[in-house]
Amino acid sequence: MTRSGGHVPRSTLITTGRTIAENSAHHASPWAGAGKIKERSIVLATLESLHAIAPSLQPRTAMGADGFWLTSGKVHGFDCLVIAGKTDRGVLYGAFALLRKIARGESISTLDQKEQPSAQIRWVDQWDNLDGRIERGYAGPSIFFDNGAVRADLTRAAAYARLLASIGVNGCTINNVNANPQVLEDSFIAQVARIADAMAPGGTLIIETGMLLSFLKHPFIFTPAPEESPYDPTSVTFFNERALISTLESLGFSKIECRSVLSPSMGRYENMEAFCASKEFGDAAPEQILIGRGTYVCQRAQEKADLNSYWYGVHNLNTDSGAADELQFFLFVV
Repeated sequence: MTRSGGHVPRSTLITTGRTIAENSAHHASPWAGAGKIKERSIVLATLESLHAIAPSLQPRTAMGADGFWLTSGKVHGFDCLVIAGKTDRGVLYGAFALLRKIARGESISTLDQKEQPSAQIRWVDQWDNLDGRIERGYAGPSIFFDNGAVRADLTRAAAYARLLASIGVNGCTINNVNANPQVLEDSFIAQVARIADAMAPGGTLIIETGMLLSFLKHPFIFTPAPEESPYDPTSVTFFNERALISTLESLGFSKIECRSVLSPSMGRYENMEAFCASKEFGDAAPEQILIGRGTYVCQRAQEKADLNSYWYGVHNLNTDSGAADELQFFLFVV
């Protein structure tokens, strides 16, 4: 079984009023040794794991990352229901699909259903304010924020994430569109990380932010004086791409991809590489400050990042040959 398996016993009790036993390859029964099934079972597995225990059970066509396959067949000689996905997340969506069938009273004795989402990113927008109010919200206060901070008890946030996953949603914008700049402070980002932990490891984060689009060789953070900022009258800190990626990695995010760049002239590019190959970037002077916007997608890593070693320890994560000389030049220019 995968880590998605725990949803089936719990949700089956809610859906049907009956309980089923949860077992895995690490338990003695109904599995013996390395995944030996000893009775009729519901098998949850990635395609790779399924191939190891039932090589004949494979979908006829390729499956994407969030796709799943519900089927029935024999595993180690026993009739089984199989929920398979290319990844654990696909298996989770398949588990919820099976539970919907049970709730609707549909037959699950013979299954051969494959589903694949048409959009890679599927998210909902919250309109929650840091004081706990919700813009146009009529069902109570925020489950994320209260009194200017992230709530101490995030139990309902975890339940909400499970609700979203049950319909295939894999992202959530937790704050109001009229964003409070407090959410960008270092101390508050650590609080937001608690929400990410509660809602799920492996969750997707979408970032759309102002960025420094020059001085890309080394990680830089640019903080112009208020009168020089493109966002008057407030001074704002701008990461360049390397600094943004390094910071996200330090917070436990991986698979970081740039999905679009908006240049200073309002030109749109598919990614940072496309912008750097453009005439606009090529015509800029080496010391020119270019401020634009970037959109990035990344995933919360399965293991928590060691934040203390990054923020408070001694390390060389952002140090490489020649960086000090370029930093000195950069500070002189601005």
